[in-house]
Amino acid sequence: MCPSSVQKVTKMRNSSNMVLLTFFGSIIPDRVLIGPINLRVRRFVSRPLQCFSCYGYGHSKSSCKEVARCGNCFALDSHTEEHCNAADYCFHCRDAHQVRSRQCPRYRLEQDILQLANNQFISLGSARRELLYRQKDGTSATSYASFAARSSTESTCPKTTPPATSRSVAGVWSCSSG
Repeated sequence: MCPSSVQKVTKMRNSSNMVLLTFFGSIIPDRVLIGPINLRVRRFVSRPLQCFSCYGYGHSKSSCKEVARCGNCFALDSHTEEHCNAADYCFHCRDAHQVRSRQCPRYRLEQDILQLANNQFISLGSARRELLYRQKDGTSATSYASFAARSSTESTCPKTTPPATSRSVAGVWSCSSG
């Protein structure tokens, strides 16, 4: 099966051998041959997008319309994290850690939303509603705290593949050699 698009991923901090492939349909190969290189294919799920101005989710600093805050204590005054002497405070979960911590229950919820949207080929809004409904209904995690209590290797998303249909479904997959 041939990918419909191929894109080399370049990271700013270190070199990457990752390539993003887009396939149409619901059948994805385990490996892909690109020239003489045999690549293993796995599903790609991006990290939650967090603004580094207001520290909300779903937008970046360049498109932020909110007031800038300190990422350490969440204060509105104009000090920077480097010059902040206050204790860490996360406004998302009201806990004593920085707002951008990957251990935050809200970060993990956003991560699960991306995972569900990717696995089920649904929009982020639909995935958010589904996870929040599962929390409320008790069919999945029963609370925001229990969402955070699970280990980072567990997933609340079902391990199913969408049924094959006549319409095309785009998915993004990453490849690495080995």
